[in-house]
Amino acid sequence: STSNYLQQPYNSDLDFGTGNFSIVGWIKPVASTSVQLIVHRRKLDATGVPIEFGINTDETPYLYTGNGTTALTGKPLPTGNWLHIVALRRNGFYKIYVNGKLFNTGTGQYNENITNADAHTLIGGYITNGSRTYPWQGSMALLRISSTAPSEEQIAKMYNDERRLFIDNAKATIYGTSSNPLAIAYDDVMDHLHVGTSEGRSVFQGLNRIDNTTDAISTSISASNSIVAEE
Repeated sequence: STSNYLQQPYNSDLDFGTGNFSIVGWIKPVASTSVQLIVHRRKLDATGVPIEFGINTDETPYLYTGNGTTALTGKPLPTGNWLHIVALRRNGFYKIYVNGKLFNTGTGQYNENITNADAHTLIGGYITNGSRTYPWQGSMALLRISSTAPSEEQIAKMYNDERRLFIDNAKATIYGTSSNPLAIAYDDVMDHLHVGTSEGRSVFQGLNRIDNTTDAISTSISASNSIVAEE
């Protein structure tokens, strides 16, 4: 809503100049006849080169920085489902990826200077003359902004690794109430990570917990080819 957002005052780390940058996260869009902003960065008086990332009135995602842009109309996003989305400028080209695949792209190469002293960053809305409009009406998670642009292979890996977190009843945390790891071991044969706490041993494959025990771990774990020794 217009009162539900995150705002950061000027941060020079987000002055990307003429270089690469990316915005990555998970969103669950809702249908609306209004523009909805995921991330907006510019001065409160609406001057300077902005960074604007959101969805248009037809749920089409777009990335805009004044001159450099992806298409403002085209393929709409499906609503009501969690989607992994990446908006980036790589070597001057603007692209949007959804669920690990290219979804939308700009028509030209733009290396405009995204340096905007005193710009604020708003997550979940649009900055205009100090007020907040075009609020994000859906859900979002794991949002991050980088001065690098991941490759297509890296984007596909992020999606495949993280999508397990958004499956119903996903197990993505250490078992029990303790979050203090007392011992960790990696089984490089099975690609399993074993994490021990005072409440048991959690077994992870990627970001997903696939098993756990309830016997306390006090000092050490050793694991290889599914054989586990613990103390």
